Amino acid sequence: MKFVSEDCNMSWYCQHLLMNSEILHVQPDFEDDEYNNLLVVESKIAFLVENNLIQKQELDVLNLLTSGKRFKDVEGILNLNRVTISKVFREVCKKISFSLGGVFTDDGYINYMVEKYKLNSEEAEKLEKYIQSNLKHKIIRSSTNEY
Repeated sequence: MKFVSEDCNMSWYCQHLLMNSEILHVQPDFEDDEYNNLLVVESKIAFLVENNLIQKQELDVLNLLTSGKRFKDVEGILNLNRVTISKVFREVCKKISFSLGGVFTDDGYINYMVEKYKLNSEEAEKLEKYIQSNLKHKIIRSSTNEY
């Protein structure tokens, strides 16, 4: 059963995995779904780069953010403002998510969570609102990093 709206098809899960990639790579756990899904995302990025489907600026933003750099650091390194960095990151994550499909899209992820944890419609709607909210990445990385 599908609980999500038509406009919920972006890339929250992809963004989440990439923003936490440094942490996930510190102690690889091959039994962890997030670690394995990160490897899938990284493999798709390599494919997209190899086929010239990711622009240099997108790759620069991805590389810096996934290496643990803060948005503030990326601003100085790439001489771009935070809004542009955020937009580039979201757009390249959409590209990756669209290319992968399934659980890597918002609606696919929500449907996965509904099935895995037997969420009711109220819980599914709450998850969807969280993914679409401005707070969706507040728990990413350690609390010592500034955005």
